[in-house]
Amino acid sequence: MFGENLRQALGIIQAHRLRSGLLILGVAIGITTILAMVTVMSGLVRKINRDLEASSKPYLFVTRFDFFVSGDKDEELFRRQKFKPKDADLIRRSVPAADRVTYFITQNQSNFVLYYQGEHTPQLELDGASHTFPEMFSFPLEHGRHFSRIEVERRERVVTLGYGPARDLFGLANPIGKYVSINGQKYRVIGTFANREHFVGSISNNFAVIPYSSYHKDFQTDLDDPSLAINARDGYTLEELEEQVTDVLRIARGVKPG
Repeated sequence: MFGENLRQALGIIQAHRLRSGLLILGVAIGITTILAMVTVMSGLVRKINRDLEASSKPYLFVTRFDFFVSGDKDEELFRRQKFKPKDADLIRRSVPAADRVTYFITQNQSNFVLYYQGEHTPQLELDGASHTFPEMFSFPLEHGRHFSRIEVERRERVVTLGYGPARDLFGLANPIGKYVSINGQKYRVIGTFANREHFVGSISNNFAVIPYSSYHKDFQTDLDDPSLAINARDGYTLEELEEQVTDVLRIARGVKPG
């Protein structure tokens, strides 16, 4: 029985060689495509997991405005005090649930260009930040180091480059100790961040970070709106951290609950 069925199948294939060949080719292409998709998806899942794991501890992001609320209270929101470095120090001292606190300013206009000799970057984001910036946002370093608390206090003109500007200006050369020009000011490169290739492409690479005190000295404008990022200490939830931070800031600013 089996031999007869096999002879019939071979006979059909010989009689319809083109159709049989196309059918076999289609099945092979389909199987290959499925295997390729499974391989890609498996790699994508592993990449997503690595990206999520890289975020380390979750943090509370504190801004002057609630961007999801608008209306009659807009004028009241603009009367709120802007955050200052002393607010970060107050939270660090007075909030039991707070582990690490980072004060930072992000220039959202992205109108900064860095120059080194004949090379320059595209417009990029310039952040003025505390010395805790890399640990807070889980930005690993590729070369050198990040600036220290002392360099922040002394308003040193030092910069840690994102992966993008480091490659734009120096290629594969070591940039540590070189001086770049940021809107006319000379800053010494002390470190570079590693590539943050994301599962949807390259993100968070086109930026540079300087001490917030140096940012205040050289680039501060009335449009800047500093923010705070705060890690929860082990044993505390973000909800508990938010409640404690809110209470401390309200007391410090004389704002009634509600």
